[in-house]
Amino acid sequence: MIMDLNFQIRKLYEILNRELEYFPRDEKFYPIREIISKFKTNRRVADGALARMEEEGLLRKIPRVGYFSNVNRCSPVKNILLLKVDYPSSFWSEWQEHLQKAFDASGRFRMQQQLFAYDRPVFQNFNAGIYDAVLVMQGAVPLQHREMQELGSLTIPLVLLDYNAGLLSVSSVCSDHYQGGMLSADHLIRKGHKRIIIINSEPDTVNITARKNGFLSYARLQGVEPVLLDCHTLSGEKGSIKSYRLLSEYLEKNGHDFSALALLCESCVSGVYAALQDHNLRIPEDVSVIGYDGICDGELCRPALTTVSNDFDRLAQEVIKGLDGVFHSGKPFNPIVPMSVIERNSIKNLTN
Repeated sequence: MIMDLNFQIRKLYEILNRELEYFPRDEKFYPIREIISKFKTNRRVADGALARMEEEGLLRKIPRVGYFSNVNRCSPVKNILLLKVDYPSSFWSEWQEHLQKAFDASGRFRMQQQLFAYDRPVFQNFNAGIYDAVLVMQGAVPLQHREMQELGSLTIPLVLLDYNAGLLSVSSVCSDHYQGGMLSADHLIRKGHKRIIIINSEPDTVNITARKNGFLSYARLQGVEPVLLDCHTLSGEKGSIKSYRLLSEYLEKNGHDFSALALLCESCVSGVYAALQDHNLRIPEDVSVIGYDGICDGELCRPALTTVSNDFDRLAQEVIKGLDGVFHSGKPFNPIVPMSVIERNSIKNLTN
């Protein structure tokens, strides 16, 4: 019995000793109740392991306060796998670029990329055993049942990027796309626009639906009923071409009966600008245009595109903050990052 108790104390001591890498000197260590709960042990074993750590100078005890770290270990570099959908996307390129910069600046993470086909299972053909965590860029397509099962079987932390995990017990970092849609509507309406067309050039996803619903809900509260032009784009199709054709057809049939266009994604901006130009409509003198995503392409348009922008720097920092936390406590994290409007030159103020 005594040998079994000593064995349990030694094993818990080894675990807690490793956990110290997440507690800089003078930071409070796990409370005893959390140790018992987190590591599935009992009070005698926890007391024994903590007493040994205190005896060896790893921890110091302050009566009626708790244990504090007495060491300052350098955390090892974590190997992170980025699973990225094999689909050309300026949005995901922006995400990846900001992640890489944030990881390099932290010095605590090393990221490797692996592509997967858009229509194939996300978690196919990768070795989880050589990585400390996996990040997934899958395009906000709802997870299938098989993928849900694979999520549950992973032994390393998983983070879904630009995907609101909701009630799933996995980590995620996502922009607030419903709020982004509201911002887009608010910006146009404050500039005096009431005859608005929304253009969706992307396949229907969770995030596209949130943007659309946020825009429509806010506009309707202001007494504005936008027209929705949906390109019904499928995976692999070019949204810019489909938006050019759809907007051209609308103009030929209805004429210029609107003052503003709201794009649910900036990937179609070249098609939209071309359609307006081909119908002798000037931006912003005749038609105002607001984009969505804040990718660099919009800044290069002429006139430069006003847009609802993701805060890519903060998104990347939330990933790092969350990974530090999940390695520390094992608890999933699910921050939702607000969006903001970047004002450029594509919107005319009709209230002047």
